[in-house]
Amino acid sequence: PGRLPEPSPTVLLDDPVELFDVEGNPVRVTGRGLFSADPSRLQAPGRSGRFSGRLSWWAGPWPVDERWWDPTQSKTGKTA
Repeated sequence: PGRLPEPSPTVLLDDPVELFDVEGNPVRVTGRGLFSADPSRLQAPGRSGRFSGRLSWWAGPWPVDERWWDPTQSKTGKTA
């Protein structure tokens, strides 16, 4: 609970998706780990340019505010 399942993500996209609110403004993650607005549309890289679409639902974000991979920094301790 409270963790991403194994395996941990190993690939970061070179060209990540972009989120926009209903007015077309970019949606960002704030310093408190929240979206700056409700996402309404996304743009993503595609084989023939950029794909754009309307979102029907969304969840997240899930910020990582601890160094779970570092045993000296982890708040959860070891698991068996």
